Amino acid sequence: MTTEIMEKPIEYQTDTGDKIRLTMSMVRRYLVSGKSELTTDQELIFFMKTCQARKLNPFLRECYLVKYDNTPAAIITARSTFQSNARAAYDCQGWKFGAVVQDDKGNVRRSSGLVLKNEEVIGGWFTAKPKGWEDTFELEVNLSQYIKKTRDGKPTQFWTPEKQAGMIAKVAEVQGLRTLWGKKTAMMYDADEISEQAGPTPEDHNHVSYDLPFNPEHLPKLTTKDFDTEFANVSKTKTWKEFWKRAVDFHAEQDPPISEDELKVDIISSGAKPFRDAFNEFSKAQKEPKTKRPGPKTKAGPKTKADKRKALDELLQSDEWQMYQLYRKENPKIWMEETGDAEPETIAQCEGINDRIAERVKNEPAEKAEGDDIPY
Repeated sequence: MTTEIMEKPIEYQTDTGDKIRLTMSMVRRYLVSGKSELTTDQELIFFMKTCQARKLNPFLRECYLVKYDNTPAAIITARSTFQSNARAAYDCQGWKFGAVVQDDKGNVRRSSGLVLKNEEVIGGWFTAKPKGWEDTFELEVNLSQYIKKTRDGKPTQFWTPEKQAGMIAKVAEVQGLRTLWGKKTAMMYDADEISEQAGPTPEDHNHVSYDLPFNPEHLPKLTTKDFDTEFANVSKTKTWKEFWKRAVDFHAEQDPPISEDELKVDIISSGAKPFRDAFNEFSKAQKEPKTKRPGPKTKAGPKTKADKRKALDELLQSDEWQMYQLYRKENPKIWMEETGDAEPETIAQCEGINDRIAERVKNEPAEKAEGDDIPY
């Protein structure tokens, strides 16, 4: 697969009017929770096509991709998305949900949230009666099937005993809403329906080709030859050999180590442009006099006005700049802390800022555990 295809954007507009532009490398770098390096090209394109078909905004965490191991990736959807889809349905008249509890004498009841001292949470429940239905739809789920645990077997901070009633109730609500009004969210999951330890468990979440004009089996597999072809024009230069040696040595020291061939396939699968931009920055730095190279805390920028203009034009047309602007709009506090309100001058500088913000955005949603969007 050529770089042009890998980096060809998918563009669409959400129901709220937001204009979205996605590329495979953008999704892999910013919209995957877990081990993004394990995502396949098919999973990335499928995710992009799903977002486009259902008009979801992944930058607002309406949906994102989860990948822990070599099992199929799962598409996670925010709880608020399920709720808004249900409210928009013509036959929706409301719904109820809560926790199922059992007391020390074995009596079981449905609670709307209150758990007494002698009661234990054992599951969640959901009921709704769409317009025109004779019977009420009812659904129950077991707590043991969804509770998340750490590596040492203890519940995670969001599934401690005092929070289990609220969390399992949300799971039941999402399953009920998806069952009754899930046309736009079919085969998509809320974060609390996915196991952290075992990775995504639903076996059929990615089999929705019947409603998407895309078949991932038709995509060719990328190889090291694609990488060699992409960088053939620079591969024999001294600068490239030094740059590539550093990249190979760095990834060989990772845990687990990444071989040279694996690195080539990963780079070409992610889209070669970011790696080529990094090489171009490295090449420029190699050509500058050593005494004039900026120190580690100094922003490296173009030297002449012409170079600055060219670098700025490239930056403004890049995916990195688009991500930078989205972070400024959606995460202003983190953006301000990471930039100090100083604009980047090159793609490499912008990339560094985006990476730092992305890492914080992934880690900080935990503060929203009790809100509408269940954190992963």
